[in-house]
Amino acid sequence: MRDIEAFHLVQFTRPSLKVGVHEIQTWARTTSQTHRATKPDGKTPRAPGSVPDFATSRAERTHFMAEITRLDLEERQGKLLRADDVEREAFELGRRVRDRLLNIPSRVSPTIAAETDFKVIERLLTQELRTALEELSE
Repeated sequence: MRDIEAFHLVQFTRPSLKVGVHEIQTWARTTSQTHRATKPDGKTPRAPGSVPDFATSRAERTHFMAEITRLDLEERQGKLLRADDVEREAFELGRRVRDRLLNIPSRVSPTIAAETDFKVIERLLTQELRTALEELSE
């Protein structure tokens, strides 16, 4: 009913707006149906500002406390890592890979410039890349 009252308020503030009772009831009926969408778990979401009953609140609290306990246990067992730690390590690893690979041309270019045999050049580049990647794996 609050929606209909709000609609009447709009109608009174804008005299040029002419809507019949049938249109208001249709609008209210379709609006309330879209707000009654169910969640994937089959539960109907509570209306904003509504207070759940004690049993529902207690069940939700127990569920979330169990979830927090499970996450804490998995973190202590080493099965779960903090996202910021993973992001920092991935960034540092990426930087080390970039630095190692960008250092290869400065180390190999004098040797390659003197070579005319492409098989020797390929072997030198492969060896340098393999050495750089092995150092990163340690």
